[in-house]
Amino acid sequence: MMFVNCEATNSGGLSGLELRAFSAGEIIFDDGDCGDVAYIIEAGEVELAKVSLRGLSVIGYAAKGDLFGEMALIDGSARMARARAVTDVKCLVLDKTLIEAELKGVSPLGRAIINVETGVQF
Repeated sequence: MMFVNCEATNSGGLSGLELRAFSAGEIIFDDGDCGDVAYIIEAGEVELAKVSLRGLSVIGYAAKGDLFGEMALIDGSARMARARAVTDVKCLVLDKTLIEAELKGVSPLGRAIINVETGVQF
């Protein structure tokens, strides 16, 4: 799984976003949930794991500056993994409107890269 490091605290356009806190061990979202927001980690660590009949299989970790949960917003699918706070976590919350507005400003080359990486056509 690829994570995008956004360093949100240094990015002027993200200063007015909602900041959400999660306690260590708290499930942020679960595999199969509807994805209505994505997150940029301001502090803490998040574990991402696939849920199957055999249990959980950790597929990655996200930390400060990482963006996660964005694919459900981009392609409209359900969440493909569980996100759980490993430590106390603070995240900026990005909704679909913000993501769509950002994608409108992407160059043709950027769109091509997104299309290849996600399989979603913009």
